[in-house]
Amino acid sequence: MFRKKQGDIRDKSELKKFNEIFDNELLKSDKYATSFLSKTFYYNLKGLYYLTNKDFKNLLVFCEKIVALLEQNPILLKEDNYISSLYNLLLVQIELKKFTEALKTINKIREIKTSSSTLQARIFVTSYDTEINLYMKSGDFKKGENLVSEIDEGLKKLKHKINKEAKILFDYNIAYIYFGLKKYEEALKRINDIINDKDLNIREDIQCFARIMNLLIHFELGNYELIDYIMKSTKRYLSSKNKFNKFESITLTQIRKLINDKIQDKKYVYVEWKKELGKISENILEINAFEYFDLISWIDSKLTGKDFIEILKKKNS
Repeated sequence: MFRKKQGDIRDKSELKKFNEIFDNELLKSDKYATSFLSKTFYYNLKGLYYLTNKDFKNLLVFCEKIVALLEQNPILLKEDNYISSLYNLLLVQIELKKFTEALKTINKIREIKTSSSTLQARIFVTSYDTEINLYMKSGDFKKGENLVSEIDEGLKKLKHKINKEAKILFDYNIAYIYFGLKKYEEALKRINDIINDKDLNIREDIQCFARIMNLLIHFELGNYELIDYIMKSTKRYLSSKNKFNKFESITLTQIRKLINDKIQDKKYVYVEWKKELGKISENILEINAFEYFDLISWIDSKLTGKDFIEILKKKNS
């Protein structure tokens, strides 16, 4: 449900077409879903609907229904479907800041025993991907950093069973962890692995936001002379992928102002930046951008002089 080749819908016409599908009478309630298979199909479809419309409370309900349905029918349960359903549940629990429940679900996944190396790889990716996301969301970046060696070891051990999409997701999330810990050189190494991979033709959403983070890393490192060049190549890339939306446009504009020596009042730039992002933060077509990088919290850290991690912890407590 959560992994898509092109990433999230960020176009009004696409969203309208998608939502129109659910006007069908058969998708209004589960009264027509009488078998195990039809219920599974219905719950997944409704979950996808609520996910796309960012209604996480209702999404949680249907994720829990799918897991319960599978656990109540062990004879019909397939391990890969069960892992996928637990993974979807985990992501929603993290989104809703139900961190204690999420850790329990992670343990449930790791308790699944299988002789299949393919499923072992899925269990590894699912559990570690969600655990590091949990620490990113809660602001416990040090706990996230403690997972890095285990993740790298697992990726090496299971490299023939883990696809490139999972690898770049780990690279992005680890870069985010290092960024939060102010280990910018380490973050840059992970981001460069994504940006410099010329054979990468999946997850354009991650590739786009890797370029945004790349700009922020160079800004933090004080590499202002490089930023102008990087910004031009970033804008070309985003435009070529039709990903140059309001979030990206605002961010590039404000970074350009920050590195402009003629603008003395940098605090005003941050205030203006936060104000502009605030205008689009409730726009369903832009919300996805804030999920990849909590830029408003980073701006708050600049305005208050507090650490980015401290801001995140307070926000998500």
